[in-house]
Amino acid sequence: MYFFGDAVAESTKKLGMRAMVGSGVVDFPTATGKNADDYLANADKFIEKWKGDDLIMPSIADHSAYACSPDTLKKSKILADRYDVMLQIHLSETAWEVNEMLSRYGRRPVAHLDSLGLLDERLIAAHCIWLDPEEIALLARSKTRVRTV
Repeated sequence: MYFFGDAVAESTKKLGMRAMVGSGVVDFPTATGKNADDYLANADKFIEKWKGDDLIMPSIADHSAYACSPDTLKKSKILADRYDVMLQIHLSETAWEVNEMLSRYGRRPVAHLDSLGLLDERLIAAHCIWLDPEEIALLARSKTRVRTV
C-alpha cells in the first residue's frame, strides 16, 4: 500500500515472492501525484501493467475514509470493479478516526463505507480495531475481508 507500487512489485517479483501490491490513493499531493485523479490514473496504469502476473496481484489502496473523499472512494470502487481487483483501505484504525468520521459525516467509518457501496468481498479492511458489534456483523454480512495487523 501507499506509493511507488511498481518499485515494490518489481523488487518483490525479482525475489520470487508473491504479493498483493496496492496503488495508493489520497486526496492530497505527494511525490507521486497532485490529487485523487492523478492517483487513480496511476492505479489504472499499475493494474494494466501487473494484472495477470504470476506473482504480483495489483490492487487499489485508498489510504482511509478520512484521507479520501466520498467521491474518491466511489471512483476507486468503480476502477476496482472494472478490473476485478481488490480494494484496500485502513478502517477504524484509531479512536481519532472514528470520531473524525462522526464529526464529518455523522457516521462511523464502517457505516460510511457501507453508505458509499464499498463493503463487499473485494474490500480488504486493514486494522478494524475500533469496531462495535453491529459493525462486525455488517462486515461479516457484506463478506468484507478484514486484516487486523
